[in-house]
Amino acid sequence: MPKLLIIGSGPGGYEAAIRARQNELEVVLFEQGEVGGTCLNRGCIPTKALLHAAELYTSDTKASDWGIEFSSKKVDLHKVYQKKDEIVQTLRQGVEMLLKNNGVELIRKRAQVLSPKEVTAGNTTYQGDAILLAVGSVPSVPPITGLKLSERIVTSDGILQRPPLGKKVAVLGGGVIGVEMATFLSAFGFEVDIIEAMPRLLPEMDDEIGHSLQMNFRRDGVKTHTGAKVTAVEEKDNQVFISLEKGEIICDTLLVATGRKANADNLFADGCPKPANVRGRFTVDEHGQTDVEGLYAIGDIITGAQLAHAASTQGKMVADYLAGRDGETDNALVPGCIYTSPEIATVGMTLDEAKDKGFDALMAKYLMAGNGRTLIAGTGRGFVKVVAEKESGRILGAQLMCDRASDMIDEFTLAIANKLSYQDMLKGMRPHPTFVEGVQEALEAFESRAIHIVPRRR
Repeated sequence: MPKLLIIGSGPGGYEAAIRARQNELEVVLFEQGEVGGTCLNRGCIPTKALLHAAELYTSDTKASDWGIEFSSKKVDLHKVYQKKDEIVQTLRQGVEMLLKNNGVELIRKRAQVLSPKEVTAGNTTYQGDAILLAVGSVPSVPPITGLKLSERIVTSDGILQRPPLGKKVAVLGGGVIGVEMATFLSAFGFEVDIIEAMPRLLPEMDDEIGHSLQMNFRRDGVKTHTGAKVTAVEEKDNQVFISLEKGEIICDTLLVATGRKANADNLFADGCPKPANVRGRFTVDEHGQTDVEGLYAIGDIITGAQLAHAASTQGKMVADYLAGRDGETDNALVPGCIYTSPEIATVGMTLDEAKDKGFDALMAKYLMAGNGRTLIAGTGRGFVKVVAEKESGRILGAQLMCDRASDMIDEFTLAIANKLSYQDMLKGMRPHPTFVEGVQEALEAFESRAIHIVPRRR
C-alpha cells in the first residue's frame, strides 16, 4: 500500500488525507498547531462568523425603513468573539473526527522534510512514497519604517483573536482581507480608514468592482485613501501615527492587511533539495508535483490563488493522481468570493483579460437596482457582468457584486467548466422573485432582449 506523508492539516491537507484513505493509501498527517489550518482557525471561518454578527447588528438600520423600531441596541464584542470561537471549535472537532474515522494517522508535532521521501517529527523519522506540502501561509508585514507588530499594530491573526483597541482603526491594504475586515469593523461602529497604495480598492479585480465598493464604503462612513504610500509608522501614547507621502492618519489600532506569504521557514532540513519557487512560492506541474520528484505541494505555498477551495481541490487531485485516478475538477478554474456588503464574486476572465488573451469577446451587464429582491433587501450599488466569446457565445467569465453573489457564482463556474454558451445558460428557467433573476437579465442582455433594462435609444 503506497504511503503519503502530508505536512499541514488545513483544508488542502486534511481533505487530501481523507481522499487518499478513500483511495486506500496509507496516510500520515503532521500538524504542529490546530487541525483545520489558517482557514478554519485564523481565516475564512472566523472572518465570516464575525461578518455574520455584523450583519445581524446592522439589520435594525434597514428595519426602521419598514416601521420596525428597537428600543435599545448594544453589543458585547467579547461575546461576539466567544461565539466565533465556539463555531471554530465545533468545526475543528468535526474535522478531527473525520480524520480519525477515515483512519488517518495524525502526528501533532512540527514536521521537517529530510528528503523527498522522509519527514522528521519530534525524534522520529517517517518514510513514505511521496510527500505533500500543505503548510499554508502567514501574514506578510511590509518593510516600513517603525512598523512592528504589537497590541495596537496587528495582522489578521490578531484582529481575529480579539477586538481591536480603541474606536478608530486604520487598515493598511485594500485587498480582500482589508475590505472584509473594514466591513466588519464599520458595522460595529468603529471609525475606519483604508489605506491602499494602488489607485483603487481590490486592484487585481475588475475596475468597476473596486470603484463600486469604494462608493459603498463612502455611504457607510468608511474613509478610503487610494494611491496612498505609507512612509513610516510610530506607536506612542496609546495611538498609532501613520505617515503618508501626503498627510498623516492617527488611529487606536492599525490592521496590517498587505497579503500573505508562504509558510516555508525551516520546512526543509539542511542538505535537502528544495523546489523551484517564484517569490517564495513553489511551482508545480499539472499533478501538483514540484521539480523535486516525489515532492508535491498545494494551496497557499504554491503559485496561484491563495484560497481554501483551491487548496482542497488541489489536495484531492494529488491524492487521486497518486492512486492512479483522474481528478474530477478543473483546478485552473478558481472562483473568488469577497464577503463585503453586498458580496463580490468572480470567476474566469474579465473583458479586458479576455481581449488581452486574443478572444473576440463582449460583455453584458445588468444593474441589480432593478431586481425586486435587491430592492426589498435595501442593498447598495451592485451588478452582474458576464463575458462571452462573440461568435460562439461561450462563457469566459463573470463578475458579480450583489446579495448572494458567493452562491450565484457557481452557475458561471459550471458553465465555463462545461464550455457552455450564454444561449445554453438561458435554457433553464430562474424563479421569481430571486437574486438570480439578475443572471437571467445579464444573459438576455447579450442580444438586447433583457426585460428590465431600459433600451438604448435608436
